Amino acid sequence: MPIDVITVLVTSLIQAMATEAWETLRPRVITALGGTQAERANISSTLDTCAANVQRGGRLRAKDDLTALLRRYANTHPDAADVFQDLADELRESNAAINDRSTRMGNVSHSNVATNGAQQANGRGHIHNGDIDNSRSSTRNGAGAVLLMGLAGIAALVLLFWGIPRVKDMVTDSIDGKTTVRTCGEWLRLPEADLGPVARDIALREGNREAARDAFIVQNTQYSCGGVEDRLLADVLSPTGS
Repeated sequence: MPIDVITVLVTSLIQAMATEAWETLRPRVITALGGTQAERANISSTLDTCAANVQRGGRLRAKDDLTALLRRYANTHPDAADVFQDLADELRESNAAINDRSTRMGNVSHSNVATNGAQQANGRGHIHNGDIDNSRSSTRNGAGAVLLMGLAGIAALVLLFWGIPRVKDMVTDSIDGKTTVRTCGEWLRLPEADLGPVARDIALREGNREAARDAFIVQNTQYSCGGVEDRLLADVLSPTGS
């Protein structure tokens, strides 16, 4: 039994357990792994315990329990590799769909709300669709302009003294030009589309060409980073990492 198959499935299971879709996927996993009623009852109990641990932040415990469960199954089922791969593919598709929905919901742009009856000021300060006193309108407009200029000045100072150096630090390392994704936690919080490229870049930089070519580099790295977010990503993706 290739250990990578178990690793990928464990990672996919933990990701699914962290979402609302788990209640829908849970029966499918139990049916795939449980041939008898007794087996299904045991698997159901283990999955529920692992899901509870994941919800409480105990991913390492859940990972160990799921790995032990799958290894026991593999010892008594010659077709375990195919079963695991089918389940991993199904879970990965479900997780990808959930991530895609979350991304699209988060990227909904805010539109500008137009006021009823657009008003256009003429050169003397009057409003076409309303009778506003000239002096009061001028006072409000002048105060608003001063306020806007003041806010713009404050924003410029913040950007100058904090924003630009901060953005620079986020994009590139100030010493050797490497990306600032140093730990597992920083990598896990990247957008989904950036996980693979960043992991491959670090693997190549560490001389681990085999990992960089691995189609499951994202899942394997997520598994290794589970519960140890302060671990250096370079250690995980080095030729001797795990």
